[in-house]
Amino acid sequence: MRFSLLPLVLLSACRPQAESPEAAMTRHAAEQKAAEDAIRPLVQRFVTHYNSGHADSLAAFYAPDAHLMPANLPAVVGQAGIQAAFEQAATSKGTLKLVTESLTASGDLAVERGTYEETYTLPGSTTPMTDRGKYLVHWHRIGGKWLIVDDIANSDLPMAPSVQKP
Repeated sequence: MRFSLLPLVLLSACRPQAESPEAAMTRHAAEQKAAEDAIRPLVQRFVTHYNSGHADSLAAFYAPDAHLMPANLPAVVGQAGIQAAFEQAATSKGTLKLVTESLTASGDLAVERGTYEETYTLPGSTTPMTDRGKYLVHWHRIGGKWLIVDDIANSDLPMAPSVQKP
């Protein structure tokens, strides 16, 4: 019985070469820049739509099974629920400001961290209120398009004291 090394040699020749550390750093830097160049304008458009009360346009920023986790409220899952949440929020005629403090990407995933400030007037009130806090958004590139998968915000302000009825 004769054993040939030819199949092993051919098989090892077909293996992809390991990426050098320098090539990995170059690739990662390019992915990072491409994600930033794509996502930063999306954040600006998101703010514009929010301030205009365009709930349908806001829902389109989210993946079909996305999670919206607003401060002091239950989580909302899915585009339809997210649109309804933004329709409800639009009744307060809020003005939102977002400051992206960091955006980290690798391949088709990105995480945005920042702060927010929202001034709004509750229905039936004439006094504007301002909330400030921080947020974390998990983006995923799906079909070449960056979509929000998870969106969570936490207020920096203390919760309002609960009013107990006698």
